[in-house]
Amino acid sequence: MSDDRVITSFRLNIRIKILLGFFAVLLILLALGGTAVFNLNSIRAQFDGLREATEVERHALTARSEVRNYRLTGKEEFAAKVMEELDKIAAALDAIDKTSTDAGLLQKSKEARAATLEYRKNFEGETAARKANKEAVDTMIKEGLLVVKLADDYYQATKKEAALWVYITALRIMKAEKEERINKNREFYKEMLDQRAHLTRYYADLDPAGTDDKVNQARKATEDYFKAAAAWIENDTEIAKDIGPKMTAAAEKVVNLAADAAGDAAKGMIATQNLSNTIIVVGVALALALGVIIALVLANLIARPLVYGVNFAKTIADGNLTRRIEPQYLRRGDEIGDLAQALDEMAGQLQKMVGQVTRSTGQVNSAAAEIAQGSADLSQRTEEQASALEETASSMEELTSTVKQSAEHAGQANQLAGA
Repeated sequence: MSDDRVITSFRLNIRIKILLGFFAVLLILLALGGTAVFNLNSIRAQFDGLREATEVERHALTARSEVRNYRLTGKEEFAAKVMEELDKIAAALDAIDKTSTDAGLLQKSKEARAATLEYRKNFEGETAARKANKEAVDTMIKEGLLVVKLADDYYQATKKEAALWVYITALRIMKAEKEERINKNREFYKEMLDQRAHLTRYYADLDPAGTDDKVNQARKATEDYFKAAAAWIENDTEIAKDIGPKMTAAAEKVVNLAADAAGDAAKGMIATQNLSNTIIVVGVALALALGVIIALVLANLIARPLVYGVNFAKTIADGNLTRRIEPQYLRRGDEIGDLAQALDEMAGQLQKMVGQVTRSTGQVNSAAAEIAQGSADLSQRTEEQASALEETASSMEELTSTVKQSAEHAGQANQLAGA
């Protein structure tokens, strides 16, 4: 085993490295998805704000149109439509306040709500003033006609010229009143006041002591008439000089705020879309780049060591047992490091085993040489013994032949002896 091997306390194996690379790309994709969802929600919120702001603008314009109809006709149905449109504006503003998180839009909603309330307040004041004016007109018609009737009756009864002038002056006042209600320039109201002075003088001519009931009724009717006329002038002036301008300003403010809010929402949607496109493009490019980098790094971490290990194994297979794994591979704390250590240990063990086999082979060769030498000596002695045995055998054959001859001679001797 190499001395350069380092035992690490933390192992970052190949599987973890691959998973880390995969999770890195996955996190980028998840971030892109989260960004897309967030931006889509933002666009939806901005779209909702745009829609509600458009609704506010539309209802504000409709309310102004219904106000014009009310002013032209004086019909209560148009006043009811105005209030209905104002309620719709309030509902649209409520929707903005509930759904939007945009500080600018919420501020515009707050200002538009205040302007709408101001518009409603002034319109209610206008309707009240117009109702009061209608009552004032009714009173002027009633009292004016009463003066005319009293003057006519008084003239028919007394034939006094002053009564005739009361009759004529009352008609002139009523005519000027009608012109004033049409033109609203106060010139005819001034004429009405001038004619009242004449009327007062005529009453004095008819009843200097103020004891005539008919004349006093006419005086009372004239007083009530001009009280109603003064109330009408006051209400009309308030509508023209105060309520009308305030309503116009409030309506324009609501319309302008709604238009600005709608424009801001549209710009915000475009900006969010552009930002989303940029983030997605950059994120995809980053994911691709990171994927390529991870692929190259993993290839270097896995493929290169494996190729090195294969070449190392081939070197060992070719018989070069002196080669060792480089320290950079032995220091790795993953499966490649384990493989490198195993290959290094295998090479060391093979070298050790081959050394032992080599030493054993030398000893066997030495023993074999000794055995061969002993075999040679044994062979030589065997040959010598064989030669001696051959000589012994030859001598034994000669002995046997001699014994045989001796036996034959002995037999012949026996035969001769027996004969």
